[in-house]
Amino acid sequence: MGAAPHFLGQMRKCVIVSAFGVLASVLASAAPDAASLERGKAVYSRTCIACHQPTGMGLPPVFPPLAGSEWVAKDASIAVRNIVNGMQGPITVKGVTYNSMMPPVAGLSDRDIADVVTYVANSWGNKGPSVTEAQVKSIKLKYVDRAAPWYAYELSEELAPKPAPAPVAEVRRPSVRPPAENQKKPENKRGFGSGMVFTEKGHVFTNHHVIKNYSKYYIVTYENGILKKKLPATLIKKDPQSDLAILQCREWNAPEGSPRLPPPIVPSRQCKLGAPVFVLGFPLPGTVSSNVKYTNGSVSDMSGLRDDSREIQHTAQIQPGNSGGPMALADGRIVGIVVSSLSESYALRASGALPQGVNFSVKSDYILNLAAIAEIDLPSAKPSSEPIEHVKAYTVQIMCED
Repeated sequence: MGAAPHFLGQMRKCVIVSAFGVLASVLASAAPDAASLERGKAVYSRTCIACHQPTGMGLPPVFPPLAGSEWVAKDASIAVRNIVNGMQGPITVKGVTYNSMMPPVAGLSDRDIADVVTYVANSWGNKGPSVTEAQVKSIKLKYVDRAAPWYAYELSEELAPKPAPAPVAEVRRPSVRPPAENQKKPENKRGFGSGMVFTEKGHVFTNHHVIKNYSKYYIVTYENGILKKKLPATLIKKDPQSDLAILQCREWNAPEGSPRLPPPIVPSRQCKLGAPVFVLGFPLPGTVSSNVKYTNGSVSDMSGLRDDSREIQHTAQIQPGNSGGPMALADGRIVGIVVSSLSESYALRASGALPQGVNFSVKSDYILNLAAIAEIDLPSAKPSSEPIEHVKAYTVQIMCED
């Protein structure tokens, strides 16, 4: 897979079977094939051993054990789905709860997946039959429309009961759908949001809610309120659950004099509580100037509403139109995608006070995850000596039409 970021390169060494100890027995009744076990051992040795160790005991509390995991004898689809889509949220293995995000594993053939699942299911005291390449193909086909990582309860409600729903708090999604310019042509309705180009081939991340009600997408440039460029884009991949989408605009080029590569997207673990961050985007289109806008703040929490582990709470101000834009650390590393604010009306009803600086971004892990699923090669980019200008050069305004 081309020049993948350091994050995915490291994680691939840890997650072939599951960074969370999610294993599966297999559907076939046949005993494990010796050749498959040998091939699976080779896959494990080059991809899993650093985190899960030669003994399969893992490195608690970061990487759970594979040996003796209670997830072993459940269903072959558990391990396969975990490898293909990754996993998110809490999971308990042998009485210890782990909670982090695992990306999918790119670059494995169906036979590789079958072999490594077979090997792990029959090592370190685990006892299970073999899984076949045909079974892997069947499982992948069944869940072909799935883009988001799995939660443990989605893989097995017996081992991880689905949590009770929490009270719903209202959020404001800061994309904007202005009135139609010509009321006689309601079919020309438009929506606006922000995004960032993150590959040399014009791939753009944004929010799913920016594009979901539309069929045509464009990267646009306005000057003094006048539309100067309207470049068509194609929807490549979407993840409604994490509220992310990837577009591609092959005609887009970075402004002259900009760094050759876009700002690097890094794992959200590089973002800490209290870290200074900044946001760029195109808020309030048609009201304020058509230039990209900058705001800054700091990280308030590494979780979102109702302890949502997919989001980061921060104080950088956002407005309608900011949705889908980048959130960066002070040196320009991208750690989030702007997604929402706590609704003022909800907070006023619930607490009698207006919220102050309660804004949220989707963690960067999820766009890395979606890019890996779409088999998009990410450049080996580095932060610039002028981080704001670097991120600004690759931040774009998205226009959507019905």
